[in-house]
Amino acid sequence: MFTRAALLLAAAIAAAQAAARRPNFVLLLTDDQDIALAGWRPLPQVRRLIVDAGAEATRWFANSPVCCPSRTELLTGQMFHNVREQRFRDAWNCNDWHSACGCMRANVSATSEANIGTLLRAHGYDTFYAGKYLNPPAMRRHCPVPGSAAPRDEPQRYPVPRGWAHFYGICTPSKHAYVNVTWNDNTRIVHTGDAYSTALIGNRTLEWLPPRRARAP
Repeated sequence: MFTRAALLLAAAIAAAQAAARRPNFVLLLTDDQDIALAGWRPLPQVRRLIVDAGAEATRWFANSPVCCPSRTELLTGQMFHNVREQRFRDAWNCNDWHSACGCMRANVSATSEANIGTLLRAHGYDTFYAGKYLNPPAMRRHCPVPGSAAPRDEPQRYPVPRGWAHFYGICTPSKHAYVNVTWNDNTRIVHTGDAYSTALIGNRTLEWLPPRRARAP
């Protein structure tokens, strides 16, 4: 079930639908930036372009600001204590769509059923996701099993997570996800060699955004 965050999002979408034009928005998520450890310091351009321009969520709190649990919370609207399960210390049963699946003690199964993407799609939005989705091997539903073959583009298609009309998701284990990265690119498995993954995510996002400015949200 969606919790308060998702209900508030649904209410905001419903209110926006009453207007002549529904808003477009971009949501950025970065991991592991504890305020006590000055996590904002490595991002001076983000502060200059976004925060200093007046866009700052002063009452936004991350219940579990770490990696896969944080993304699971954001995708589902559930706080970590609602998805935390000790049995998911390591990924489990992630090849089976009908069984529970998890990573880093988070049950990520709910992301396959209802998430921010499925909610937006139900309200007429086009959706795009680029970057880390879940941590491998919890991405086995959407990617080849790591180590099953040499990195290369594969003819076999893999499903994208529900809710995303356009998807560019990382398959490579997180600590190696900067160069030599394998991706699910709208069901196609591709390998990008020495290209820097952060630049690829930014470039793909910028390619997708402009044609949609004058279209439906």
